[in-house]
Amino acid sequence: MSFDSHLQSFTLTNILVTTFTLLLVRFTILAVYRVFFHPNRNIPGPLIGRITNLYEYYHEIFRGNGGELSTYAREVLHPKYGPIIRTAPDVVRIADKDAWFKIHAIGYTFNVDPQFAGTFGSTASFFASSDTELHRKTRTILLPYFTKKAVFEAEGQVQEKLDKFMKILRNLTATDEDGAGASVNIRDAYTCYLTDFITEFLFEANWNTMEAPAFHHPIADLNHLEIPPLRRALPSVVASIYSMPPWLSVHLLPTMFHGTIYLRRVVHEQMKAFTTSSYHKGPSSDAGIDAPPFTSGNIGNGISRKLIDKLPFFQLGEESTQLFGAAVNSTGWTLCSILYGIVATEGVQERLIAELKAAYPEKVRMDYQTLKELPYLTACIKEGMRYSSSVPGALSRVAPPTGATLCGYYIAPGTMIETTIASMHHNPAIFPSPKKIVPERWIPSETPFPEAPDNLERYLLNFSSGSRMCLGYNLAWIFLYDITARLVREFDVQLGEGLKKDGDWLMADRWAAAKRGDPGIFILKERDE
Repeated sequence: MSFDSHLQSFTLTNILVTTFTLLLVRFTILAVYRVFFHPNRNIPGPLIGRITNLYEYYHEIFRGNGGELSTYAREVLHPKYGPIIRTAPDVVRIADKDAWFKIHAIGYTFNVDPQFAGTFGSTASFFASSDTELHRKTRTILLPYFTKKAVFEAEGQVQEKLDKFMKILRNLTATDEDGAGASVNIRDAYTCYLTDFITEFLFEANWNTMEAPAFHHPIADLNHLEIPPLRRALPSVVASIYSMPPWLSVHLLPTMFHGTIYLRRVVHEQMKAFTTSSYHKGPSSDAGIDAPPFTSGNIGNGISRKLIDKLPFFQLGEESTQLFGAAVNSTGWTLCSILYGIVATEGVQERLIAELKAAYPEKVRMDYQTLKELPYLTACIKEGMRYSSSVPGALSRVAPPTGATLCGYYIAPGTMIETTIASMHHNPAIFPSPKKIVPERWIPSETPFPEAPDNLERYLLNFSSGSRMCLGYNLAWIFLYDITARLVREFDVQLGEGLKKDGDWLMADRWAAAKRGDPGIFILKERDE
């Protein structure tokens, strides 16, 4: 038979069968290698996860509403397989208190995974960079502006904005004619308060988002945008799209990049205002929203202005963008979780208001130094922080070139190691009955859980730990104490009907927490005294 005859007999069906057979053979060889010969072969986990990344993709993109892997691992996989599980050929998840502090230690033994870091935007920002030298140098430059001394000096700004916030809430309750109280989306309200403070604190912009009707303002609303599951399941794809021109990124994935690019543009325009010493209207952004005017707020004292000569211009804009998003989103979520725990748990608000009235008989400004000494307020804040972390998603690190031994298993070099704050905060060996809100667990003389470890604060990891610990944690503590105490002291707070129906502070894992169910409606009535 001639060559031409053979060629004619090689039909499309034959091509498809041959291709499928080759792919099947390849998959089989890979599966056998990954299960029986891979350096991580001894680490337990679901069989499909040990063979292919498709297991993670399914849970992150398709299962439920997407973003389910961290919750599924915590509630199903870890109880079944133990503190260390292999969820993909080169990925392990760890939920162990001793391993956490080895992974998230001072130094860079376990560095941030480059693909994971790249999904947060430009790697010019130290937050989004896996470059250890860039991270170390930039953190050293920024740290003096977030020390205890530095942020204590800023408490006056916190209180000034808080006075305005309380006045707006009082005006809302004053319009209540039937005595039922004012319905307030406290999540939106907190977001506007934090936006007004942070924009002025960082780059001297005063956008008055608190004055927006129903606390809806374009800038503040950006902080409710969610990180789509695709961004976490396929980080290299998303990182590539980030590197494209802004108009193309928005066109390809509008829900993901619209707000991110807009916020970055607004912040960079503010940086330009510093260099020209002029304040002007922001541009119309190519993300499709008109930027707010830049007005003279904290003129001359903004942190970004002080850093102009210390960081490259573009990097300064990136750092300001990341600090803004982290401060507003994370702090706002945590404040909501704290308030929910106080209001939803029987007897807690009554005991807390008694403690606050004893310390402050009149409705006046409250200072952090006094508030942090109040034991029940402190317990309520810490329990709210523990109960619902603002970052439920995985923190990804890479095993060092020498590999690592954690939880009794050797982990091969280059393996991605994932941990979650929630796996620590909801670990019953550390926090018994983790799904119950129990402020008393933080008061040693009152704890109903004597079996819990001593020094629970060591395991309260909302700010993470080690070299990648949150830069602004000192400022965050002031927010958590001052805002929570002032709100509860001045208002009787009750759950709205939606939150009552939900029966919990419902959230979804979008790496950062995303609200589900009721958006966060509370009923506020001004206290008589």
